[in-house]
Amino acid sequence: MRSTWQKFVVLTAMLLGLPMLGIVLAGYPVEQYLEFPSKTGYVSPAPFAWLAFDAYVLFIVVVVLPFALRIIRTMRESKTRPTAARSFFT
Repeated sequence: MRSTWQKFVVLTAMLLGLPMLGIVLAGYPVEQYLEFPSKTGYVSPAPFAWLAFDAYVLFIVVVVLPFALRIIRTMRESKTRPTAARSFFT
């Protein structure tokens, strides 16, 4: 079993080393990622995609609608049929 110190060293090496390894393997300049404070540039946002919005809304409605209908149906039935009070232990 490894000691706590060894686990800490391995975790630190992974958290700091693997992102840097990815930068090097992708061929990006490392200096850009090591500057402090970082210089941010303005990035223009992507245009709004109505097709993606409609797809998300349709998915949410398809998933939520059966649950909502079941809740509404149960509430209507519970109002029309009162149930007799019973003991929990019988």
